Amino acid sequence: MNNPLDEPFVRGLADGIVPARELVAYGLLQLFDGDRAAVLEMLDAALPSIETDALRIRRSVDTNDGASVIEAAHHLRGTCGELRAARLRDIAALIERAPKEATWRVDPPLLAELQSEVDALRLDLERTRAEMLPGAPFGDRYTRR
Repeated sequence: MNNPLDEPFVRGLADGIVPARELVAYGLLQLFDGDRAAVLEMLDAALPSIETDALRIRRSVDTNDGASVIEAAHHLRGTCGELRAARLRDIAALIERAPKEATWRVDPPLLAELQSEVDALRLDLERTRAEMLPGAPFGDRYTRR
């Protein structure tokens, strides 16, 4: 497989010069064999899905609906895994396990951390998406070769 990124960018990744958030884009490009349009499509679908799952988790916790918490957290965990969003994936896994106990609850600090991570990921995804658009300052970096 040809590397979809130019050599200086790849060296920048290896040398730690390229910002960490660009590693997400790089990883997704590798996953999609350098197809920038496919990555953009995935980013466009991922953010609403993540926000919907997070909202469903909070509402399901409020109504003590363990089955819905498990389902939404499981879906969120999968989406975050695809995006390589490890911290949010790990939070979703913790939340997914909680309702499987006889007496369960999801601690408010964990729900607050969930929302904080969703907000941070939203900013990262929006920034990554903007940088990947053709004509963007870093757009050429993400051009399939």
